[in-house]
Amino acid sequence: MNIDALPPNTVLGDKYELGEVIGKGGFSLIYRAVQRGMRRDVALKVLHQHLDDASGKDAHSISFIQRFEQEAIALSKLRSPATVTVYDYGRDEDTASLYMALEFVEGDSLDHLLTLHGKLAPGRCVKILRQVLESLREAHYYGILHRDIKPGNVMLYEYMGQQDQVKLLDFGIARVFEEAPSHQGRVTKRGVLVGTPRYMPPEAFAEQELTPAADLYALGLLAYEMLVGEKAVQGSGNLAIIARQVSHTSERLPADLLIPSALRDLVNKLMCKDLMGRWQDAGAVLEALHPIDAELHALDAQDFSPTRPSQQVPNSVREAFARLAPDQDDEITHKVDDIMVIEEADALRPPPKISLPKLSL
Repeated sequence: MNIDALPPNTVLGDKYELGEVIGKGGFSLIYRAVQRGMRRDVALKVLHQHLDDASGKDAHSISFIQRFEQEAIALSKLRSPATVTVYDYGRDEDTASLYMALEFVEGDSLDHLLTLHGKLAPGRCVKILRQVLESLREAHYYGILHRDIKPGNVMLYEYMGQQDQVKLLDFGIARVFEEAPSHQGRVTKRGVLVGTPRYMPPEAFAEQELTPAADLYALGLLAYEMLVGEKAVQGSGNLAIIARQVSHTSERLPADLLIPSALRDLVNKLMCKDLMGRWQDAGAVLEALHPIDAELHALDAQDFSPTRPSQQVPNSVREAFARLAPDQDDEITHKVDDIMVIEEADALRPPPKISLPKLSL
């Protein structure tokens, strides 16, 4: 769907003056805008006018309006420094547009960083992981699943001379999970998938009820990309990616990747296909990162690339790498662009152990 941008200098809600378009989705545009009076730059997310046309809303349009409202409500509860802040939400009567004013982050996406530079040093990877986990820990505490953790939704910026500060973006398909299922207020239909297949957990394809472990699975795949410089789940098309996700073989970090063994174990556990064998709580993962931080600091590790034979390797480094896991699944080398597919899950509660159906392609 082509979305026509509003003209520059358009004022929404009598206070937000639009500038350039800085982001585009299937049903909304994000503008760099100035909040009048406060003279503050904001990222103004504006729902497509066709979907916000009060004169003729069908069920499909209503679902996107509800999603937009849901994102604003979800974000308004969150205070983590690693979560993008929502300032305001409203409707502009002149243009019949719903808008959401978000914190403007002057930075770059993790996706762009990885495209430019490939893999990151383990210490840098852990720093980014920790901040995303802090954001998720708070969101999960309030019963909110992000459901679209991927490099494109992680913004990195510099603050007070500190690089690699994180803002987790795009809670547009977030969902509130509950102790018991409830069908009230459902936005999408059962059996429709929401998320990016390359980062979706296997239980999502089996229509299992999702828990915080779903976000942690996606975070494991993101960690793999940062450490290896390649997508964890490869495939020549969307069906191939889904087939890989629902297979019983978990992705694992390459055996020859030189990283501390504790970090290897942590990431491999995040990527575990068996829900019961995966990390269940963001706070527990944060606790497990503490000794890894200490080890990386002791090694003063910035680059774990293999050392040339002529160079001397400190004993501390040899000891740290002596515990590397020996096994590694075969890699699939085909590339494919990420494709968003819309899904639905019931109101959420901790599910039983998954038994995935065979996928016919």
